[in-house]
Amino acid sequence: MRTILRSVLTGVLAVACGLSAPAAASSIDGPSFKQLREALLTAEELPGGMRLVGDDQARGGDSDFAAWDRCDNESSKAADNVRMISVGYRKGDRHVGMFLGAPGAEEALAIVAAKLDGARRCPSTDPEDLPVTQWVHPRLGDASLVFGHTAIIAQGDVLLYFSTRGIDDAGFAALAEASARKLAKHFPSS
Repeated sequence: MRTILRSVLTGVLAVACGLSAPAAASSIDGPSFKQLREALLTAEELPGGMRLVGDDQARGGDSDFAAWDRCDNESSKAADNVRMISVGYRKGDRHVGMFLGAPGAEEALAIVAAKLDGARRCPSTDPEDLPVTQWVHPRLGDASLVFGHTAIIAQGDVLLYFSTRGIDDAGFAALAEASARKLAKHFPSS
């Protein structure tokens, strides 16, 4: 059951964020899985009673860790040899999902910029598509954007995809800000 939930969470985040599943792990530079895990919010830092439902600490290798291009309907530039981790928490209808990867500072900023550029170049007319907006106040990390209840935050060498369901706007904003503060503590800007 836990494996199924982890697969579902990873798949949902991948589809929402435009990611493909990574290949088998290989020699990867950058932060360890443990360092990535320590930079994510824990159950104790989330709304009361949430419990871990998915924890993936063994993902890495060549991947399509890139922003989905809404105009071309395909992913843009992909980073190679990226170490990643995803976790999910749940209580009732409240869900929090986090997907953290270490593509490097330049690539993390480029992915946020590409996502914003794609939204500007090709705004969707589909009523089910969520608008993509830049988070202006306060700015999260080195660069960020938000669509619906999903935030993409570039901080130092890492990129976080953070998503919630069943949590109100104020709660989402507070959790996204807490995530950004914790990332900055673990991965300061260069």
